[in-house]
Amino acid sequence: MNESTGTRFQRLRRTGQVVSLSVGALWLLVVVATPVGRSLARWAEAVTPAWAVVTFVVCLVLVWEVVALPASVYAAVQGDQRFRKGRTPVATIVGHQVRDALTGTVVAVVGALVVWISLSVLDGWWWLGVGVLFAPALVVATTLAGVTVRAASGSLPITREALAERLSQMAEQACGRRVPVREWTDPSTSAPIARVTGMGASGAILLSRSLVTDWSDDEIAVVVAHELSHHAHHDLWRTAALDTTVLIVVLGTAHLTVGRFGPALGVTGLDDLMVLPLIGLTGWAMWWMLRPLRLAQSRAHERTADRFAIEMTGNPEAFRAAVRRLAAQHLAEERPSALTRWFFHRHPTVEERLTASEPR
Repeated sequence: MNESTGTRFQRLRRTGQVVSLSVGALWLLVVVATPVGRSLARWAEAVTPAWAVVTFVVCLVLVWEVVALPASVYAAVQGDQRFRKGRTPVATIVGHQVRDALTGTVVAVVGALVVWISLSVLDGWWWLGVGVLFAPALVVATTLAGVTVRAASGSLPITREALAERLSQMAEQACGRRVPVREWTDPSTSAPIARVTGMGASGAILLSRSLVTDWSDDEIAVVVAHELSHHAHHDLWRTAALDTTVLIVVLGTAHLTVGRFGPALGVTGLDDLMVLPLIGLTGWAMWWMLRPLRLAQSRAHERTADRFAIEMTGNPEAFRAAVRRLAAQHLAEERPSALTRWFFHRHPTVEERLTASEPR
């Protein structure tokens, strides 16, 4: 049986992700299990004694990104040219990949510094300290993102007055307050996208220009109702709570791993730079082992949001039309394997969403 375009496109994307993550894991394994890591740590301590942690982590991450970047760029370019007919300039795709790599480097350095400071201050309880600190930091970051995304990418009020008033009334009904629903004017976003951002007063819903321009009012309304469910049911708070719990488990396991295997690998203590790649490798493995739990929560939120949208609008036909359009334009995979769903899917499959919308 011939595979669909969506299946081939999504497999190519996953391959790029898996290659990038595998390169990172293999590199950390080399650093931890061979003299390469110790040599790099000594070099960082000799060259920049006061900033040895930053130098060490930047070197680790840059090697990872430089080796993995070609695969990521190849998958992105091939996906666009083979399945989207080259809609996005290659330079733009490469720019996005480089931007993501640099962002990942900054996040890794900040995370390593937080762990390093916690190791020196909290000693054997560093893992719990980092986990507890993560919760408010995530809430603040998510709240600020609601403002930052709108400001950086640009947004405009919905200009169709009847639609704008309808969406405003829906927000009042769903959340008891006027959640802003605005047109997202980011020029790099050409596909139809609805995005929920922020928490509390910073919460908003952004609709890409193509969605606002090309879709019917009923289809837009059902999409917005779906996104309003995430605010109404505090899904971002629930996600933050689970992510914090998972992180504490991951870091706790990393701490046990350092105590059990660190001496055999030449890690002299919690003040040894080599403890960082060992924590990183263990954390990487545990985070992926627990990834299905986090994705299962996401799919549960999405199923609830689907029901909420249908009940609020009373228009299952518009919901099914919107799901089909999104699936076609984003090249969604029609029948992914169970393993693919567990490790990669934040949403139920198209078939599951359409079946759930049918009258019973």
